[in-house]
Amino acid sequence: MTGRTFPLDLALVMYQTWINRSLLLTRLVERFDQALIFELWRAALVPRQDDLLTEILEGPGWSRKRAGGEPSPTKLSEVRQQLPVQTTAGLDGTLLEEMIISTSPLAELRARFGDDFDWHKRMTSYQALHLIFDGFARLVEALIETFGKQGELVAYDLHSELWRSKIKPATVEAFLAKCGTLGPDETIFSAGLDLEVVHRTERSVKMLIHQCAWARYFREHHPSVGYLIACSGDELAYRHGHKALRMRRNGTLLTGAPYCDFEAYVGKEV
Repeated sequence: MTGRTFPLDLALVMYQTWINRSLLLTRLVERFDQALIFELWRAALVPRQDDLLTEILEGPGWSRKRAGGEPSPTKLSEVRQQLPVQTTAGLDGTLLEEMIISTSPLAELRARFGDDFDWHKRMTSYQALHLIFDGFARLVEALIETFGKQGELVAYDLHSELWRSKIKPATVEAFLAKCGTLGPDETIFSAGLDLEVVHRTERSVKMLIHQCAWARYFREHHPSVGYLIACSGDELAYRHGHKALRMRRNGTLLTGAPYCDFEAYVGKEV
């Protein structure tokens, strides 16, 4: 697996974690019994002994120097003021906010950096995925353990809503032009993927993923929910990118195939 690194912006991780957790918690208390969800949430996301997270947070390399990328608020207190948690379930938003900041990884990040997240560090995609997805994976595992197939379907529904809120719609031409290109910038994708474009036309792009940090991470840490969180997001990205786009895939590294085979194509006339 590639040992490439990229500059991670911790403020952006904090900002996205706040947005994602706010949506997840509010949707869950709207769908299920409040007391049950509160218990499940706390049990799944309670800070615990985590050697990989400790290695990331306590290891060398953190710097105050800007790593580039889109600017985002750097203080958690600012984010709470700008994006207060709101729910239609009639609950106190302040209570939900406290539940969010007391759970992993925000609790560990606050213990290490306080309220100011204007920190940056070069790390591998594998390490970054742990910061970004470990908590969500633990929550999905708890939903499935508690509610069975219903929990799995709810988790996928929430996952789709998270993707829909992130993807910026683009033209078919622009989206296909980006497929199979990792770009000149150092990102979690350029550091974590080895891919090969095997066919490209104006209406389709076929590529093979030979190495994938997502596959390695979820296989080693959260194998039961890896496909739901990592692999299913690919098709969601295409469909939310443009209503005419589709994705064809016969196998993934995470499920034991020798490579991930992707074909993004125009599924209907636009």
